[in-house]
This record gives sequence, C-alpha cells and structure tokens, in this order.
Amino acid sequence: MSNRNDEIERLRRLREKQITARDPLAKEKAYHARMSARPRSRMTAITILKDFPLKWTLMFAGGILAAIVAVVLSLSVKASWVPLVAFALIAAGLIVGRVIGAVLDWRNEDWTKR
Repeated sequence: MSNRNDEIERLRRLREKQITARDPLAKEKAYHARMSARPRSRMTAITILKDFPLKWTLMFAGGILAAIVAVVLSLSVKASWVPLVAFALIAAGLIVGRVIGAVLDWRNEDWTKR
C-alpha cells in the first residue's frame, strides 16, 4: 500500500512541476519579482523618460519639435496655406520620431538570446 501512495505522490509532484513549467505568467512574475527586489532610486523626469521605449519618447519629441516649428511658421508667414503645412509638419514630426525611435529600440534589443 505504501508503494501505491508513494507513486501517487510522485505523480502529483511531477504534475505540479509540469504545470509550473508551462505557466504563461512565470516570466511576468519573475520580472515583477526582480523589479520589486531592485533598490529604489530617486525618481526624476529623466529616469521616467528612460523607462519608456524610445519609439514613444522620440515620437513625442518629434511632435513637440514639429509643433514649435509650426507655431513659428504660422506667426511669421501670413498665408492661407500655413495651417495645412503646420499640420503636415506635425504629422511628419510624429512619424519620423516614431521611425527613428523604433529603429533605435530594435538596435538595442538583445539578439543573442533568440
């Protein structure tokens, strides 16, 4: 009878091991454990910006820069086509910033672990 109980217990442990190995949230749990174990550092605007992917940060920066250029253009030139060019500049700034940020993010990925 003891052999049967030992076998059942062994199978139960094996099943638990297999279930935990298949856990889709295991990587996420490990990531959160690492982040919570990490020593807290002082939070500044620069550290917050470094946490965002470059594709979003540079898209935002490109949009802001293009908006500044559009405002300067609209204040200096009094023509009917200026608002269209301003919108086009802002859209181009967002797109160019997003593309450059995505390329830089792609470059920084760790391709050796794939």
